[in-house]
Amino acid sequence: MEKLEKTLKVIMQAIEIEKYGYDFYTSMRMMVKDPEGVMILSKLAMMELDHAQWLEDAYLDQLHVVDEFDETLEMDLLLEAKEKIFLDDPRVKVFRAFDAVQALDFAIDVEKKSVAFYRDNQEIFEDTRLKELFSKLVDFEAEHIGYLTKLKDSVDAHNSWKMEDPVMPQVM
Repeated sequence: MEKLEKTLKVIMQAIEIEKYGYDFYTSMRMMVKDPEGVMILSKLAMMELDHAQWLEDAYLDQLHVVDEFDETLEMDLLLEAKEKIFLDDPRVKVFRAFDAVQALDFAIDVEKKSVAFYRDNQEIFEDTRLKELFSKLVDFEAEHIGYLTKLKDSVDAHNSWKMEDPVMPQVM
């Protein structure tokens, strides 16, 4: 049961990370006036939602392994995940004096932390499907970093959300 608790805890933290990304891109979208920027941020938000759904499915798959599950454990895991991730939420500062370049820097930093989290935790799983899911999430978040970096460079240099190479990260 201890291994299952650890697995559920990591999946729950991953879900909260993806929801955080969704909230961030959705909030940022409201600050941007450029239609191209709004579209890009909307797509990024939807990708985070897709990732959260994959993780929700994986979480439910793990619960099917157990005959009896203590539901208080699920609440404890949720609270612990939120406390770890949102204890000092810097989004307030990012959006108070909104600067698109600083917001994109923040987004890049969050994506880097996500890559590190997925990479560091994929090895704890015995389940091959979970290892593969976390490996795919590493790849997707790394693509987001590259895309956001190009986007930040474009906004910084040209004050434009249009990029020369606008290849959006793909969804699985």
